Amino acid sequence: MNPRYYLVLLLVLLISLSAKATIIYVKHNAPGANNGSSWNDACLELQDAIDAAVAGDEIWVAAGIYKPTKDNNGNPSPGDPRRKVFNIEKNIKIFGGFAGTENLRSKGIGIRT
Repeated sequence: MNPRYYLVLLLVLLISLSAKATIIYVKHNAPGANNGSSWNDACLELQDAIDAAVAGDEIWVAAGIYKPTKDNNGNPSPGDPRRKVFNIEKNIKIFGGFAGTENLRSKGIGIRT
């Protein structure tokens, strides 16, 4: 076979391996660092995880009640608190309904893709 074929195949493989989605965890009572890197260190607020995510990432949310923390302009103190919304402007996936210990996405419920 042509050596270029192998080079292209290798490049495709390397790109697909580097494009692996990061999982960002959200759990309202996580005791750790609150950086989203694990269930123990999960973000306490859903919007924090959304803000930290980049295109292709997944957010896994433990069961609980999560309320928006900002309005659609990013203001945390709008005149009317009912103007607070979750701002999702990225190609990310959010899954919820986790107990907060899972390591398989199939245990959660898809919210948005």
